[in-house]
Amino acid sequence: MRPFLPILAVLALVPGAAHATDLVVFEDGRGIRVKAFNVAEGSALLTLEDGSQLGVPSRSIMTIERAVDPEDPQPVEAAHAPAETQALAADLAAQESWRRAAGRHAE
Repeated sequence: MRPFLPILAVLALVPGAAHATDLVVFEDGRGIRVKAFNVAEGSALLTLEDGSQLGVPSRSIMTIERAVDPEDPQPVEAAHAPAETQALAADLAAQESWRRAAGRHAE
């Protein structure tokens, strides 16, 4: 029996409407571009770029690769101030005592 966890994890994280054209990759390595999909009761209904629909067993899907939408804003990561970074590093170093207690189980 094949593990279904990766498929379920991907499908759970991905909403039913696809962005732009997402790539659905099947277990044999082939892929197809879709503009929308819906997964229910062990089957997936894929809406292709031309609007036609294709039904496939959901267990045949290995992953769905999300397309990057150029209109989505780029995430901006706030840079930490040097003092804030040093305080964070000191706090993390102070919390390292659990590693000694855990011994070989720490990693």
